[in-house]
Amino acid sequence: DKEVVVRNCIEEMRAQVDTVNANEKTSAEAILGKKREDGRIHSITKLRSCKQQSDGTRWEGTGLEKALQGQSGVTLERDYCGAPVLVAYGPLLWPGIALIVKIDLEEIVSAVQVEIADAADKINQQLPRGQELVMYANLSNSSETTVITKSRTDCGAEPCSYDHHDPFTDKAAHCHEGFGTGQDYRHIDVVAAYRCIPQLNVGLLLKTDIPEIRDDQVRMTTMYADGQNKRHPDTTTEIVVAQRKPGVEPKDVRGSEDFRFLSQFKHRATCQSGSCGGSG
Repeated sequence: DKEVVVRNCIEEMRAQVDTVNANEKTSAEAILGKKREDGRIHSITKLRSCKQQSDGTRWEGTGLEKALQGQSGVTLERDYCGAPVLVAYGPLLWPGIALIVKIDLEEIVSAVQVEIADAADKINQQLPRGQELVMYANLSNSSETTVITKSRTDCGAEPCSYDHHDPFTDKAAHCHEGFGTGQDYRHIDVVAAYRCIPQLNVGLLLKTDIPEIRDDQVRMTTMYADGQNKRHPDTTTEIVVAQRKPGVEPKDVRGSEDFRFLSQFKHRATCQSGSCGGSG
């Protein structure tokens, strides 16, 4: 009769759910539930064992109870093991039977972290020299905070080490937001902006090498000087840009051997023997 057919269908579905749940490669789990005669909700499929101590299975107030009330939707809650999970729930065709499918938030977050890290690595390929986007994970425990993006910089014979606990890692681990200066994992001085995405348990850091910033400033100043000098070729006014040679301190500058000219000479033709400022 009809009741036997329904009972057989439910039993077949229960067996299929148990088979699917046996896959331990994912935290995703389907659960069939129903109400007992005493009104209590219980699962009719096998539940996985909990990684931590559980204080008992309670379904009241969960997605399974909503599904048994004829509702359907998606919600965040804690499962029977106490772990935070994403739950999709809904009633089935058979009266008094409902289905939920849950997955650990940790697994979802980990998958999203991988995608974000991959996107950050692609962004790094397009950034100017000296800039890098770094992504941190495991912010909830600063001692386990790790960098999950690939290093953009060749650190030489030794592999790049992220063990150097720079101030940015600490700030990201405590979910701070701001900017500042310090040394990164290469022990290079950088200026950096940082913030976190607490829902994904990740921190983001965009940093620029301070030496590269200075080089950019010098290049821009030189370009400005050359441009201004070319705009006014008939005047004696000239902007000259020079830079000390590496290792030479300001107090040690004695002559042209201690610095080099960066801008083009505006009146080179008038220099004696074609030598301007001690430079040929």
